[in-house]
Amino acid sequence: MLHRLRGLRPSIFLFGAFVALPACGQIAYEELPAEQVDALCDYMVRCGFATDEGLCAAAWGQFIRPDPNLDAAIEDGSVEYDAKAAEQCLEDAREAACGGIFFEDAPSGACEKVFVGTIANGDACWIDEQCVSQTCQVADCAMACCQGVCVAPPPDAAIGGDCSVQDCVSGAYCEYNFDDGSYTCQAQKGAGVECFGDYECSGSLGCFDGSCQVAPAEGAPCLGGRCGGALGCDITSNTCQKLRGEGQSCEPAASLCAFGLACSTASMKCEAPSGVGSACSFDSGCSDAWCDYDFDTGAGTCQPRLANGAACEFDDSCQSLYCAEGLCGPEAVCVQ
Repeated sequence: MLHRLRGLRPSIFLFGAFVALPACGQIAYEELPAEQVDALCDYMVRCGFATDEGLCAAAWGQFIRPDPNLDAAIEDGSVEYDAKAAEQCLEDAREAACGGIFFEDAPSGACEKVFVGTIANGDACWIDEQCVSQTCQVADCAMACCQGVCVAPPPDAAIGGDCSVQDCVSGAYCEYNFDDGSYTCQAQKGAGVECFGDYECSGSLGCFDGSCQVAPAEGAPCLGGRCGGALGCDITSNTCQKLRGEGQSCEPAASLCAFGLACSTASMKCEAPSGVGSACSFDSGCSDAWCDYDFDTGAGTCQPRLANGAACEFDDSCQSLYCAEGLCGPEAVCVQ
């Protein structure tokens, strides 16, 4: 979304955090990362995913950083920044419907107009945003920086078509075949049909307990340990409940703590993580540290960030907030 949010673990890309946009005027490019955080946290608090904007913003402070390649492209003029489109995009994000599947109605079309490329098809590029077509085709290479060429984006693949290098048409999803390694567009599924992920289900249906179903509402039984919207599963009663705020009781195995909070095994209450050694969760941050989260136990501990050259798995575990080929280090600026 907008300015690239770097350092995110794969399952957290939906979340964000912020404070209100300026009452008047447009958003300067250098202010965009903070404004993104502000807008998404407005959304999260309004919809119940978070209970406090400050805690929400603090949690995302460890994940969000500018993209130096996009910065370089803005600087050299190969990418133009549309401040008006950025403001509209973030306003739309703030006002997005609180649907059964998190953030399903955002972002808006304005978000696709924030960065405008100036490089024509057939000319050299490094990142998608540089291209008028917004598609920079880069061949695989062993170098840190791989130059590509701007090309017209391929049309969305029809149902039954190959989606290995392109998106599927609306109402379809891309399915991977483990037998032959192929990718094929399949029609999204209706209620009661077996599924693996929410993306396979049509409309507002989600994949719960192995089939496409309407998301369980507050007070309803959990389905496969999951609930709809800003709800969590209380494993004691197996019912869907609102996420809990700071100081409220929790269970580490299924804490129900809102975004930005973690269930402390010492107090059995939702707490804001602090420095090294404090409890954290997959969707909470640490102060000047990173959350080493154990999926088996459902708990995590804030650990010191690693220096350049240290072995790593996640960007946020590094002092540089960049992990490449298993080592912490500075991110290469390829745009030239």
